[in-house]
Amino acid sequence: MTATECESFREAGFVRLGRIVTDPELDLLRALCDRVLEEWSNRARRFVSLAGEIPESLLTVVSPEAMAPELADTQFAQTARNTAAELCCCEPDNVLMGWRVFVKPRGGHGTPWHQDAAYRPPPHLGLSMFVPLDPVQSEASCIRYLAGSHTHGLHPHVFEHGHYIAEEVQDGQPVLCPLAPGEASIHHCLTLHATGSNDGNQARRALAAVFQPRIASG
Repeated sequence: MTATECESFREAGFVRLGRIVTDPELDLLRALCDRVLEEWSNRARRFVSLAGEIPESLLTVVSPEAMAPELADTQFAQTARNTAAELCCCEPDNVLMGWRVFVKPRGGHGTPWHQDAAYRPPPHLGLSMFVPLDPVQSEASCIRYLAGSHTHGLHPHVFEHGHYIAEEVQDGQPVLCPLAPGEASIHHCLTLHATGSNDGNQARRALAAVFQPRIASG
């Protein structure tokens, strides 16, 4: 990462990284994602939210690496971990890493404003990297952030329709972050963010890598 990118992350709570996945590896990630989705279906396991229901707007597979362990061996995984370690000011071996697969069906509704920290126990030091496998370049549908919101702590959230939704969100000008396949953004777990609806003609797949720096005990 450049010094400008690091400074932008610390001030805004997120940064757009541009293209970090090569074309051959993008094909591999798509194939792994599709395999995870097929295996999930073949096991008769439903896409579930914490409420045990299928949200209409977003399908989520938690810990897809259990079905596709090759994810850990990709160049993307190494790049993502190194990036997170740099932002957390620690060594890569001191960063815990997990995965999510997201699928937004065609016509799926947007995901409301929320903080990833609402899904995680404290301390809220983690990061999330979002990498679309299909185009999310429409400003109406892309991920958007409220710059600087990571400095205001964890908002109260309500749980509705399979999502935590932030309350007491102050009006502000969201920063739109349209991404082509293989591009990435990374944000702090306290950064308020949302996505628009899928206005394309096909489902959208994306990978997220989630990070938490190890906390020394004692």
